[in-house]
Amino acid sequence: MGRKTFFDMCPGFAATLRGMGLYGDSLVIEGTSLGAKLKIAGIKDPVTSWISLDYLGLGDYEPIRENAIGHVKKYGTGFASSRVIMDTSIHQELEACLADFKGVPRGCCLLVNTGYAANSMLISMLVADMRVANKRIKDKPRTLIFKDALTHASIIEATLYQENNGKNETINFPHLDYDMLEQKLEEYKHIDADKYIVTDSLFSMNGSFADIRRIYELAEQFSAFIVLDNAHSDGTYGEEGRGLLYLNDGVKSLPKDIFLETGTLSKSVCCIGGYMTLTKDLCELARVSQWPYIFSVGLPTFLVATICDTISIIRGPEGDRRRKNLHQNSIRLLKLLKENGFNTLNSESHIIPIVIGKETKCLEVQEYLLNKFNMMVGAVRFPAVKRGEAILRIPITASHVEDDIASLHKALVMAKDKFNF
Repeated sequence: MGRKTFFDMCPGFAATLRGMGLYGDSLVIEGTSLGAKLKIAGIKDPVTSWISLDYLGLGDYEPIRENAIGHVKKYGTGFASSRVIMDTSIHQELEACLADFKGVPRGCCLLVNTGYAANSMLISMLVADMRVANKRIKDKPRTLIFKDALTHASIIEATLYQENNGKNETINFPHLDYDMLEQKLEEYKHIDADKYIVTDSLFSMNGSFADIRRIYELAEQFSAFIVLDNAHSDGTYGEEGRGLLYLNDGVKSLPKDIFLETGTLSKSVCCIGGYMTLTKDLCELARVSQWPYIFSVGLPTFLVATICDTISIIRGPEGDRRRKNLHQNSIRLLKLLKENGFNTLNSESHIIPIVIGKETKCLEVQEYLLNKFNMMVGAVRFPAVKRGEAILRIPITASHVEDDIASLHKALVMAKDKFNF
């Protein structure tokens, strides 16, 4: 008899997932994936894209494209080393640029290769016993993480992994339920431990905002720090697009020293990369202790230079113009959807969910919108959301125009009538 392996179980497993509506094949884009209009393989006419996370529409902005070409000519396509072995002035310049963007001192921001890695590394820094130098950080305090239940998958995975050592604990509180967070903090207040409140600033699936002011007040009351994931709010909200900590006078005045921030450079910046803000000492420790940083080749230098250019534009008049357009588009579509009885959860942002429910129905609605109206909308299912709570997720961008909004609204109304959601 032959040896039975895991791989023998794979045939048919993907088909089973497809039948449950939990897995579908991606649509194939021909040409650019940026902009409001895309060419899809097998579909004659261009379709309107409602899946892009290039919120400000800067990915194909001509000045950035031209600068990027120049950077490729100057620096080539790669980096070819870990930054522990060699570094460049451009990488260090971007870290200084990001530090200024986030309002922290120079030397207190670390550039990493993805936003996912930023969250994973930061949680590891806060929770894990260091693997370097035979765990020379002795008697590291116990760590308690108080986490919004709908934080990003990268945070969920990192906290689950770090709990395995038995000394640390993650306490979930229901989404945006700060009364319950206060109750949990009160319950654990006598435990001698480092305490961190972990949350997205803008939640990626339902488009809701964290209440930064309330979280800050609880952190002060219970001597906790705050970990804030800005993946979807950087560039799109706040003064100069600097995120929710710069949204209004009520939060701009808050001391920043209890906030540890992470973010991505793949959404509004429309490149790739991530960052985390730490104390200067923790930044230096991360460079010599975090394996994803030590054993990964750094981001290509041309890309790093392009990110510097893009952040400069985000903070300037062109960024302001695009943010204004983005918010006008979001307000317009949300108003239309609410007037027609769509369940958009508690979204107040450019991320608009429409609750469908059953996974297979969600895929049917997606297919209907694409084939009948040339609208490319994302069907989000488990594990991104709970089983039986599938949604259409509609990210609005500054590239969309008023006619796009009106056409999508009309298509969604017809889909609602046909599929009864």
